[in-house]
Amino acid sequence: MISEKGFDLIREFEGCRLEAYLDELAKPPVWTIGWGQTGPDVVQGLVWTQDMADNRLYATVSQFAIAVRGACSVRPNANQFAAMTSFAYNVGVANFRKSSVLRLHNEGKHPEAAAAFAMWNKAGGRVRAGLTRRRAAEAALYLAPIAGSAPQTTRAEPEAKDPQARPPAAAIAATAGAALTGAQQAVAQVSSIWDSLDGIGISPHVLLAVLGVAAVGTLGWFLWAEWKRRSEGSR
Repeated sequence: MISEKGFDLIREFEGCRLEAYLDELAKPPVWTIGWGQTGPDVVQGLVWTQDMADNRLYATVSQFAIAVRGACSVRPNANQFAAMTSFAYNVGVANFRKSSVLRLHNEGKHPEAAAAFAMWNKAGGRVRAGLTRRRAAEAALYLAPIAGSAPQTTRAEPEAKDPQARPPAAAIAATAGAALTGAQQAVAQVSSIWDSLDGIGISPHVLLAVLGVAAVGTLGWFLWAEWKRRSEGSR
């Protein structure tokens, strides 16, 4: 069943007449009673009570609501459902099913579907002010947000200030990044020294050879001193 907003919209624009009248705007003209009710049982001279008119309205709207629900491949929210049911109640299920309102709704183009209501404002080949107002009201209901259905925003988690609180993968990545940066800086420094030596006429290769010989000599002296210390200690 549709919402009370939908019923209010239908009642507002259909109006209620408890004695059958000939709706000459329909093609062909049709006997009508209550809240715009038609059918083989509605004939000239028929009179209803208000309860009869209200009960028939609820029963008929329920049938239209079932048809609208079945035609929607994209499930409408309560306001969209009520607006389209009011629309179908007025233009008929067959016209609703072939309408751009339904097609655009099923394509997920809701603003465009709302705008398409306005194209159905003619009766008897002429634009009718009452239908123009009804289509505008249906479009407004179609677009009306559902109370409490505003999308929730996802709050970003605060960044951890303690490095120990980072996930292991993040900590490893950070360490690797720091090591890579340090290595890049060391290479840049060596390269700078190398270029400086070459610029003042000192061959970097000769310097490396001298440093190598000095290192070997230092290592040899250390090993000899250690051997001598142990030899004296064993006497």
